[in-house]
Amino acid sequence: MKTRLMRLVFCGALIWAAAAGGVQGGGPARVTASSAAGTTLSIYDDGTALVQERRHVTLSGGDAIVVLGEIPAHIDPGSVSFTSEGEPGMELIETHFHDFPEDASGMLRRYLGGDVRVLGPAGEVAGVLKGVPDDMSAERWRPPLTLADAAGGLHVFMDAGDVEEIVLPGATGKLSLRPELEWRVKALAEGPLSFRLNYRVHGLTWRAAYGLVLGEGGRSGSLVGRVLLHNGCGGRVNAGRVRLVTTEAGQARRLRLKEEDVSAPRTAPVVLRYAYGTEKPTFESRVTGPAPLGVLELPREVTLADGEEVVMRFVDAAGLPVRRFYVYDGVKFDRFQRNRRNDWDYGTESREVVESYIEFDNSPRNGLGRLLLPGTIRVYRRYADGAQELLGEDMLPLGPTGAVVHVRMGPARGLRGKRERLGYSEVVPFHEYEESFEIRLENNTSEEVEIRVVEHMYRWHVFDIVKADTEYVRTGARTIEFHPRIGAGGRRSIHYTVRYRW
Repeated sequence: MKTRLMRLVFCGALIWAAAAGGVQGGGPARVTASSAAGTTLSIYDDGTALVQERRHVTLSGGDAIVVLGEIPAHIDPGSVSFTSEGEPGMELIETHFHDFPEDASGMLRRYLGGDVRVLGPAGEVAGVLKGVPDDMSAERWRPPLTLADAAGGLHVFMDAGDVEEIVLPGATGKLSLRPELEWRVKALAEGPLSFRLNYRVHGLTWRAAYGLVLGEGGRSGSLVGRVLLHNGCGGRVNAGRVRLVTTEAGQARRLRLKEEDVSAPRTAPVVLRYAYGTEKPTFESRVTGPAPLGVLELPREVTLADGEEVVMRFVDAAGLPVRRFYVYDGVKFDRFQRNRRNDWDYGTESREVVESYIEFDNSPRNGLGRLLLPGTIRVYRRYADGAQELLGEDMLPLGPTGAVVHVRMGPARGLRGKRERLGYSEVVPFHEYEESFEIRLENNTSEEVEIRVVEHMYRWHVFDIVKADTEYVRTGARTIEFHPRIGAGGRRSIHYTVRYRW
């Protein structure tokens, strides 16, 4: 039988594997499927991807071994499935995944118990492989390379200099030079068969980033959105269609990172949620899942070598109208802390920062009107001489078509707020409570501004605003907003009383 020699070099140690071609013995026929074509790639925001690709194979009836090459190293073997195009042509009995070991030691361990020949300065030794060094690149091997010959002798090689070549006869079926799938199938029909191969793979990631450059006056700007794709799946990617998927779990993780205090230790926050049918909350990671919230298809095909990155533009909107506004949220605290709803000092925290925001409409008339992937957005100001200044950076949430997109710019210069509780009383013991507040605002700028004053009804979801000297709107189940306008250099106070019932 004619053989072909495959040579691998690992840090000076030469390893030769003699692999016999064709069918061995009287087992099932081995056939190789075609290369992948028509690949569709769905990359999720948790580092996984779903791959669908078209393959062809020719079967001659009965049982067969179908070999599928060009498989990523970080495939999930349990996710592999196929769909016949047309009438079913084969039945999948079992799947084996063969991955090429990363080093010579890993390669030889797969061949333990097999016949080998070791060639060195002292000649050739043949026997059964019994022991493999942990690191074959070292000068001194520990444990040693060990062979048992037919006469019962044991040959031990302690130094790398004692070995020039290692020959592995009949390595087919034990060693794979690249990742591949091996199917044992039962042919339901003879002849060519087309099918779609489906599997899940780890290591493919995407990350979106936006740059918004404001012109003079800050009332319009140019928005550019780019996505960075990274291929760490252990194989080449050549996809005609690429879809980027934002999931419920990915959005929850982004929200936690955005709300996490940057001054606190970088530990993963514990977030609990109620799952349907359970009496107690459970970890958020068990409640949220990979359900798609948004899918964006890239405009062109993607080709990526293993370890390669590519940046693609998917948003380009010039002359985008933007609006600036200001927010004063005087209470910043963990609303799920251990305080009880009837603690007298619950929610009396106050801070002075008024935050600056800009917003724009994700609509076709603004050159957008498409899904905006969640990612980092940086806002710049461009001066007449072309110089740019960074104004702010924020995490952009998922922006569906028609949504108003808000970008936090940071503390507003010249604006300040203060929140103070004026009264707290028990109206009906253990059932009704009233709280009164004063919010004081200062505008130390040269322009009139509107400040959106956000107040959270943190004690309970059943409440009434029994008194307020400024108009307000209810923006959520437990949130209201006042929108006072304050002239240049002016001051403004807001008073209101809320009554809770439970």
